[in-house]
Amino acid sequence: MIDWLVSRRGAGRAAMLAGWLAAAAVLEGCTANPAERASVAEGIAAAGRLGRTSVRAGGFVLAAWSRIEAPDQPVRVYIEGDGYAWSSPNDPSDDPTPLNPLALRLAARDDGPNVLYLARPCQFRPAGTRDSCERTFWTSRRLSEPVIAALDMAIDRLAPASAPTRRLVLIGYSGGGGAAVLLAARRTDVAGVVSVAGNVSITAWTAHHRLSPLTGSLDPADWAARLGSVPQLHLIGGDDRIVPRLVADGFARRAAPTACLRIETLAGVSHDKGWLEAWPAALERIPTCVATPRQAPL
Repeated sequence: MIDWLVSRRGAGRAAMLAGWLAAAAVLEGCTANPAERASVAEGIAAAGRLGRTSVRAGGFVLAAWSRIEAPDQPVRVYIEGDGYAWSSPNDPSDDPTPLNPLALRLAARDDGPNVLYLARPCQFRPAGTRDSCERTFWTSRRLSEPVIAALDMAIDRLAPASAPTRRLVLIGYSGGGGAAVLLAARRTDVAGVVSVAGNVSITAWTAHHRLSPLTGSLDPADWAARLGSVPQLHLIGGDDRIVPRLVADGFARRAAPTACLRIETLAGVSHDKGWLEAWPAALERIPTCVATPRQAPL
């Protein structure tokens, strides 16, 4: 759920955004009970033959599901969205585990040989876990350096092989799309980036919704030029009023002139509806380009 810290001027619009996503969660039959949310996720993962594990990375214990059948082939790494970050426009939730883990649903539908799903810090967190789960890590600091560093470390520990032979395709939903960009900007083994309804420009997003700037987090757009010729596919829902196309366009304006980047709008798709039907055929549309020496080819 994308509900960032807001100014008083933006509170009404934030309430509207929260309402859209809360209503969607109810329609999906989701529950606010963290244990039941985790149980739903286990069922989704089992249907996709994904096995659960956890990894300590930085100050966090990250939940992960994976299926690795061909370690010498590229690994598609799915990064979850922001989750249930706010229970109301002014009140952070007690647990950010997503009501509808869309990135996990996409990972479960991926029939590729190597699939790794990473929850964001503090999502699917077992009771009694000792880690750094302060509420700021799912509110104002959800894309902060400690969060991105933890995801980066988790990939190193869970994805098979190692650079330069390892090849990753990073796929992020919503705020996870921003995390995928930030990870690609610092890694040398990324063969492609896919954002799905991705918030890849916090500045453009907050300006559009008239929200106060997010403090404590990195803005993926500030790192756009560092992706060089890494193939990028940014998928936008034509009916998405949460993260409209202008966010991806704002990111593209910050990218290098030679960037291998494609933005596609999918008709009839909203922020959290229609993606499963479009997947995994959408993966076939990742652009092909000549990689820089820093990056492995796709």
